Amino acid sequence: MNALSGLQNHENSIHCKIFVGLISVAHQARSHG
Repeated sequence: MNALSGLQNHENSIHCKIFVGLISVAHQARSHG
C-alpha cells in the first residue's frame, strides 16, 4: 500500500511538471505574440 501511494505521488508530480511546462510555453508564446 505504501509503495502504491509512492507511485501515485510520482505520477502526480510528472503530470504537474508537464502541466506547468505547457503553461509556461503558452505564456511565452503569448508574450512574443
